[in-house]
Amino acid sequence: MKTDIKEINNQGVVHFLNKNFAEAKNKYTEALSLDADNTTTLNNLGLLYLHEKKNKEAEELFRKAFTISENETYALNLGHSLIYQKQFLEAEKYYLKSINIKRTNLQSWESLVSLYEYTGQFEKAIDTLQTLIITGNSKVVYKIKLSKLLIKIEKYKEALDMLYTSLDNRGYESEILYYIAFVHLKNQNLGLAKTAVENSLSHNPFRELSLELAATIAISLLDNEMAIKYWNEILKINSMNHAVRINKSILYISKKQTKQALNELDFVLNFEPKNPKALYYKAVLYLEEKNKLYDAEKILKTLLQFQNDYAEKASAMLYNIFKQKKR
Repeated sequence: MKTDIKEINNQGVVHFLNKNFAEAKNKYTEALSLDADNTTTLNNLGLLYLHEKKNKEAEELFRKAFTISENETYALNLGHSLIYQKQFLEAEKYYLKSINIKRTNLQSWESLVSLYEYTGQFEKAIDTLQTLIITGNSKVVYKIKLSKLLIKIEKYKEALDMLYTSLDNRGYESEILYYIAFVHLKNQNLGLAKTAVENSLSHNPFRELSLELAATIAISLLDNEMAIKYWNEILKINSMNHAVRINKSILYISKKQTKQALNELDFVLNFEPKNPKALYYKAVLYLEEKNKLYDAEKILKTLLQFQNDYAEKASAMLYNIFKQKKR
């Protein structure tokens, strides 16, 4: 009988992997009709319910499996089902149980870190990662993750120490140097930031994040031409990077290069007619031209018609226009 149950369960797994979920559920249900306490099948059916977003039903199955057999996988999956129900304290409890049962289960550690990060418990996330690294799981991805969390809570020295000790990991140099440059920029060490981001790009010249950071550092160094050069490199990789086009337009507006600014903004608005930032800066551009006041007002009124981050600024600008007309 046990062999039959195992075979039926395995058939369910094959259906699940082939995305035949109804057939998978039938097989799991059939297996449980033969043995209602079969933990493997309880877990598998729970995973299917998680896929279907039936989180409470999944929780009940994982909880039953864990009650029968205190297995690290059942505890981990139970934690997942609780996360989806926003029962964070209970989820934390079962992630910790999973770790205590099998400390080498990296999925459990990673899930616990993600939980702490999602709930804003960054110190706990940092402590968990440090414990994981100290206990021998010193993967570079964990060191980078730890560095990012340290940056988030502005522990820049600790972040830099971790990043510099990770630079000997081949294949990760560009990413690590990007974060080193980011920290130096935060500390206003612009020369060091420039050197680090250039080194990042020497390892991967097509890394968009590094190119964007390089442009930001160039702006901070008042090297506008270099910033435009980096932005153009990004647009060669991804011509649809609208954020970069808008940033270019803002720089062009500041340099009174109206035509170039308008070209970038119109490109964005051709694809995103209601992009609030592009609309706002097109209005700013028009306000600087005497014969475009009507067009500027029209754009600003458009920004008041839907919720966006520039509606308040648009309202203030319209008010100023109204006052000037009254004079």
